[in-house]
Amino acid sequence: MSWAIAPDASFAVFGMPQGVLAVGAEGVERWVHRQGTSEEDLVHRSCVVSRDGKYVWALVVDDEDPDDGDLWAVLDSVTGEVIAQTALEGMTEYYATQSLHPDGVHVLLSIGEGQNGCYTYWSRLPEEADGENVDEDEGRPPLLDYDGLADNKRVLLDISPDGGEFLTAGFNKDLHRCRFPDGEDLATLARNRVPLSSPKDDGWVTWEGGYLTADTCLVVSSCADESLPQPSQHWVYQLSSDELQGPVLYPSSDTHRVVRCLGDGTWLTTDAAGTGLLRWRL
Repeated sequence: MSWAIAPDASFAVFGMPQGVLAVGAEGVERWVHRQGTSEEDLVHRSCVVSRDGKYVWALVVDDEDPDDGDLWAVLDSVTGEVIAQTALEGMTEYYATQSLHPDGVHVLLSIGEGQNGCYTYWSRLPEEADGENVDEDEGRPPLLDYDGLADNKRVLLDISPDGGEFLTAGFNKDLHRCRFPDGEDLATLARNRVPLSSPKDDGWVTWEGGYLTADTCLVVSSCADESLPQPSQHWVYQLSSDELQGPVLYPSSDTHRVVRCLGDGTWLTTDAAGTGLLRWRL
């Protein structure tokens, strides 16, 4: 299950196998967008609320053909009505997240299928959806157009604070800075430049981390040997100088999993027990 909260905290939405549920701040159900059932059970029903609180972006099962691919849909946050949607052909088994672009208009969708593939897309609400919500010729909501990376083998890690670029990575591959909105590669941080905590070559660069500032990223390396003092290490990557610094030295040797980089020079990690959040600054 995934969840998201409206900017004014007036309601929350939950993406579940049965559909998308909206609940008001008082705990009363507002609406539910029910959906078909896919034969696949490894599914993450990602949902997010737009910055203005008017729309809910969600991944839902296609009622007409549930095993052909899911739908990327925009729902009215008040009624749950479908405003626009598009089919993601063949996408029925995956982990997905959605991120709001700082421009308040675009939404980026990241889909990971493990070793089977990684995908990054971005879209915006079509202009025709601001008027009548039904295509008169087809009797269905307007088509949600979207763009994606040319190679479609990378997931989204983060979006820069100014929205001018975003950070992507493949499965145990290099990190790429991409320009928004055309997806053109700006620079690459090769995986072999990131030091690993393991003496063996059994480590990897994780899908954690992101933008600390417009010119600084947090990069995370990890390994399977949890007996090491620091199986996971965090590195500071200066974009303008292409310089990797670190590792970050925390007050204790406890492992901290990066939850989110906030873009203002700070970032959040889990605490030692994994039940709380800690906020850090360099």
